[in-house]
Amino acid sequence: MDLNNVINTYKVILSNASTTSKNDKRKNVVDKLIGLFIKNPETKSEGLNFLESLDTETFYNLLSAWDIGRSVLTAPDCLNDDIRINGGKTNLMKENVKTLKNNLPIQYEAAIYFKDKDCIFVKQCLIAFQKEFI
Repeated sequence: MDLNNVINTYKVILSNASTTSKNDKRKNVVDKLIGLFIKNPETKSEGLNFLESLDTETFYNLLSAWDIGRSVLTAPDCLNDDIRINGGKTNLMKENVKTLKNNLPIQYEAAIYFKDKDCIFVKQCLIAFQKEFI
C-alpha cells in the first residue's frame, strides 16, 4: 500500500475516533476512570489495530508523515532548512524515518504513542504533509 493510501485510510479512522470521543464526553466520570484504568486488550481501538497491522516500514513512514506535517504547520521555516540541509524532501523523509526508528524502536510502543495524539491535530498534520510532500 502506498503512503498516500495509508494516510487516507488513517485519516478516516481518525475521523471516526474523533466522533466517538465526542460521544464519550457524555459518559459520567466513573465510567471514564474505569475506562482509563482497565484497558481490555479485546477492546483495542480501530486506530491501534490499524497501526499494528502495518509493516514496519509503512508504519514508520506514516509516523514520519505526521511528524513532518506537524513541522509544516508549526515550524515551516525550520522545515525548509531541514529540507535544504538533507538535500530534498525525499532525503528528509528517509532521515526522519531513521530517527523515529531509533527514538521509538519498538513498533507497538510507537503505535500507542502515535494513537494517543489528538485525532484532529494528527489529521491536520497528515493533510499538511500530503499537500506539501505528495
